Amino acid sequence: MNQIEKILLLWIISLISLTCIAHDAEVDGICYNLNYDTKEASVTNKVNNRGVATYSEKVIIPSSIIYNGEKYHVTSIGDSAFYRCNDIKSVVIPNSVKSIENDAFNFCRNLTSVKISKKVERIGNDAFYCCSKIESIILPKSLKSIGEGAFVGCTFTKITIPKSVTNIEGCPFNSSILTSIVVEKGNNVYDSRNNCNAIIRTETNELIKGCTTTKIPDTVTRIGDYAFADSYELSEVRGFSKNIMIPGVTHTVGAGIFQHCQQGNSIFYMNFAE
Repeated sequence: MNQIEKILLLWIISLISLTCIAHDAEVDGICYNLNYDTKEASVTNKVNNRGVATYSEKVIIPSSIIYNGEKYHVTSIGDSAFYRCNDIKSVVIPNSVKSIENDAFNFCRNLTSVKISKKVERIGNDAFYCCSKIESIILPKSLKSIGEGAFVGCTFTKITIPKSVTNIEGCPFNSSILTSIVVEKGNNVYDSRNNCNAIIRTETNELIKGCTTTKIPDTVTRIGDYAFADSYELSEVRGFSKNIMIPGVTHTVGAGIFQHCQQGNSIFYMNFAE
């Protein structure tokens, strides 16, 4: 073996080692990154030397852990913590957790049951993207922010947005799967006026997200970007059952509002009321 081959081999071994120890602690089969100052722990990914996620079918995350004699409170599910973990089927998230970060459960295709902490304030971008077996979800009353694509690819048909939510990024749900969208009364930023089955930004009268049963109120003055858009993966599973009627008082229509909304080979068109 020449010198260059030895260097390459050492480099490969170092990469494998980094992959295997890309966390600060492992307790009872769950890996964590630790904040030694605040004594907080964040669940992180657990992979083998081939980069394949290795969490088990049922994951119960504890509210705290003991590591090297120190107690750490588990306060978040970190970025990509369970990314592409095909084995996981259910997860219980304790009330100590306040955030579910970006891509946390992205492409967990066999995940069917999720019990979200009652204290979660943020669900990040693509957090549950393409978790296609999740058929129901209850968002906690503490939730403040929902990220772009957070639940795109899930198959639940009803969603209630808690009154605590003050920030919704981009397109968080599938329009062609949802049949009911309700914003809880008392929300100061969003509403679902007149039982419209949509999310409307109250201050600007902009409809930011609709579904198959949306009835756009006359008070809506703008339909936001990608308001009825879907993901490529679900565009042929279920389409809109009817055309969407846009009231004549609507002033502006955002980009891509019906992007990927197809059923078979038929594109669904928008009609403007006179």
